[in-house]
Amino acid sequence: MKARVIGISAFVAMMGFASAALAGPPVAITVKNQSPDAAEYYRIGDQAEETYQNASPKPDDVIESFDEDNYGVQSPLSPDVNYARVYYSANGTTCNFFTSYVALPGPGSSTFPNWNVDATPASNCTATIIDTDSLTGAWSVEFVID
Repeated sequence: MKARVIGISAFVAMMGFASAALAGPPVAITVKNQSPDAAEYYRIGDQAEETYQNASPKPDDVIESFDEDNYGVQSPLSPDVNYARVYYSANGTTCNFFTSYVALPGPGSSTFPNWNVDATPASNCTATIIDTDSLTGAWSVEFVID
């Protein structure tokens, strides 16, 4: 399987400037399967379903052992919020990955960017914020399945 690489700048350009102005900042996601088994992608619950609907390109159903998948997610709901929740099962473990962005209110009409990332269970699943852009709110994350 050939990995698709999407950087923050390329992803913002791909989503278009008009939609970027109305939508939340994009997140570029890299999922690395470091387990000896193929990892299967699952949509569990509303947040995972919305993540799938907002993803471009759509996540692969399966990531082979020691391979990766790359895609972006951008919510059309608000320019101040975006998130992604994805589940992958491999090697007897289901990883629950989550990342979010919220523009927190600051003095006057200013806002402060706030990014979060989480992986459960932490013993076999790792989530890391790789890059952030405080001007646009765009960010990139890496989710690793061990």
